[in-house]
Amino acid sequence: MQLIEQLSHRSDFTTTETRIATYILSHQDAMPNILIKELAAKTYTSHSAIIRLAQKLGFHGFRDFQRALTTEIVINTQATTNVDANFPFTDKDAVTEIIKKMADLKTNAIANAQHQLRPEVLTKSAYLLRTCLDTLTFDLILVKLDQKQEFLIHEKLCTPL
Repeated sequence: MQLIEQLSHRSDFTTTETRIATYILSHQDAMPNILIKELAAKTYTSHSAIIRLAQKLGFHGFRDFQRALTTEIVINTQATTNVDANFPFTDKDAVTEIIKKMADLKTNAIANAQHQLRPEVLTKSAYLLRTCLDTLTFDLILVKLDQKQEFLIHEKLCTPL
């Protein structure tokens, strides 16, 4: 779910978090340059409340939240046309219009995927995967069953650190 959607669907927010989210959504153009103390003053909240909201949304702090929000705002501003993925075109659309809508749909999907990728999460995932592959080993255990030699493969599973 995109960040703006998370701020809009605030069913589990406290009243303070709702006030902050409402201000952010209605003043998106000011968000790239706003300081945390300014946001706190405008929403009549504290620095801590803003940081807690950012952390609740999965960010380390306000700066990470602000960067992600700014990126999303820019992507949404530069987005092509908003095409409904379920019904991208009608039978009345011209061929060139259908082509444009399909291209816009693909462009929007790529932009949304790019926005949702967070470098620190991707880096940690790559590290864990590399660690798992390094530690995933197979041991052959010789077992004697009914006077017959059989090899069993014992797999050691990787568990994240």
